[in-house]
Amino acid sequence: MFFKLATSRDFWKLAKPWDVDYSHVKVVKHTIDYNGEKVTMLAIGIPLKDRKHVIALYEFSKPVRGIKIWGVEYSYQGDTANIRAVYLNGKLKKLDSESCSQECQSDSDCGFLSDCHWYCCKFDIIKAAECCGICGDNIACILTWCAYCVYESCQQWGSYCEGWTPGP
Repeated sequence: MFFKLATSRDFWKLAKPWDVDYSHVKVVKHTIDYNGEKVTMLAIGIPLKDRKHVIALYEFSKPVRGIKIWGVEYSYQGDTANIRAVYLNGKLKKLDSESCSQECQSDSDCGFLSDCHWYCCKFDIIKAAECCGICGDNIACILTWCAYCVYESCQQWGSYCEGWTPGP
C-alpha cells in the first residue's frame, strides 16, 4: 500500500505518503457491474498521523459515469467530521468546511459545461458508525465501507460547480 500511495500523483494532491498512519489504512476491493462490464473499485480509507484528518479515496479500473478516481479529505474532532477537499479525476477543490459553501442549487446555476455537485460538509461520526455496525468508531473503515451511512448521518450539505472533464 505504501508503494501505491507513494507513487500516486492523485494521492499526492490530497496528502503526502509520509503523513499516513499505515497501521490503520483500510483497503476494500469491490467488483461492480457497469454497462454490462465488471469494473473493479478500490476504496481506501487513509488516516493521517496527526489523528485529525482522514482521506477516502475511490479508484475505478474503468470510468464509471465519467469518474476514474474520486477522493475526499475530512478533518474530524470529537463526534463530527468536516469535509476539507474533494478530488475528482485529477482536479482538487479545497472547500471551506466552516462556512459550507452553497455555490449552486442546480446545474443551471453553474454555466456552460459545468455541473452542480452536492457534498456533506459535516456528519455525525457516531451515527455513521452505528449505521455501519462492523466499523465501530474507526473513521477510515466508515468512509471505506459505509458511504451510505455517512450520507444518512449528514448534518449539513454544501454545493459547488465543477466543469466537465472529458472522459477517455
